[in-house]
Amino acid sequence: DLDMHIERLLKQHDRVGQSAARILEINPKHPMIRALAKSVGAKGAADELADAVHLLLDQARILEGEPPADLQAFARRMAAVMTKGAEG
Repeated sequence: DLDMHIERLLKQHDRVGQSAARILEINPKHPMIRALAKSVGAKGAADELADAVHLLLDQARILEGEPPADLQAFARRMAAVMTKGAEG
């Protein structure tokens, strides 16, 4: 697939019609991914894991120069993570 930056440049010149599917690559050895994997079977973990996955995808988009797909949901998820960390 095209790099997001190249795709954006081509869109500016009306050269690309449809966006390519994105693939989020993760490092399974990263401590955060390991911690998330450990919580998979825990009671009530599904919602937290869903939020974490959305935050990871939004973070990847931001790093590539794209805005999060849903800014309000991104802000809500980020505030929840920050609140949980502050209470920690």
